[in-house]
Amino acid sequence: MEWQIKYLPHQLIDKQKWDTCIIESANGLLYAQSIYLDAMADNWDAIIVNDYTAVVPLPWRYKYFIKYLYQPFFIQQLGIFSKTKIPPKVVEDVFTLLMQRFSFAEMNTNLFFKPAVPAITFSERANFVLDINKTYQEICSQYEKGFLKNLRRTYNFKHKYSSDSEYAAIVDLYQKLYGSRFPHLKNKDYSRFKELCNKLGNKGMVFGRRITNTKGELLATAIFFKDEKRIYNIMSCLTLEGRAVEANYFLYDKLIAEFCNQGLILDMEGSDIKGIADFYRSIGCINEPYQFIKINKLPWPLKLLK
Repeated sequence: MEWQIKYLPHQLIDKQKWDTCIIESANGLLYAQSIYLDAMADNWDAIIVNDYTAVVPLPWRYKYFIKYLYQPFFIQQLGIFSKTKIPPKVVEDVFTLLMQRFSFAEMNTNLFFKPAVPAITFSERANFVLDINKTYQEICSQYEKGFLKNLRRTYNFKHKYSSDSEYAAIVDLYQKLYGSRFPHLKNKDYSRFKELCNKLGNKGMVFGRRITNTKGELLATAIFFKDEKRIYNIMSCLTLEGRAVEANYFLYDKLIAEFCNQGLILDMEGSDIKGIADFYRSIGCINEPYQFIKINKLPWPLKLLK
């Protein structure tokens, strides 16, 4: 079989064919759909293989007159997405073309396709997922003892689990609680994310859930994205009061009970931080890693800056 690989600027991408490829790919992710990329990437072009049999989104920016690949905020991973298995040589050719177009790249890609290209350095990062296409009883039987202990404790507080469609307010709370941890996130990035929530809301692909106490005070809230395969734990907030009464244990247990046995994966979106990773493991999540790739073919002395 002959494989045709070409680079397409954004304006020439057929968005309908693009989204069909992402949806039909075994490794398809919501981050790679055009509505998501249009909202969160400054600019993006693509590599197309055999009339959208496989695609590679390429978010890019300019700095010092250099066009480079970067990882947009709130997009965990991209990479090659394909309807069929791609030979290793084709994967190498895809990344070779990428390096011909970009002399610098720092981005996250999925682990389905890893090229043997010496100019690219790789490192794995953790992402925890839980198969919730089971009965609730089957899933909670995998909870670790520590998780069960804290979950049972929450029953004493009589928390309430409910919908929360005030996405802008959740984003504002997230920025207030955690903004100092992510100084590179600017107001424009949060605004873009709010707009993305609105667009996905029109397609029924976003929902919010909150935990309140008996006085109606907010303890925890979260925004989740949803496609045909996954629920994405895209943004969650836990107040000081909620932390004291284990509200996050209650939130995720109720979420699992609500969406279990529906053919879905719960994608927790991380993390390499030990405490968060331990919490996800305690629910029964397994690590489905992705890879951080770096390419630096910048001329000296720009090469030294990176």
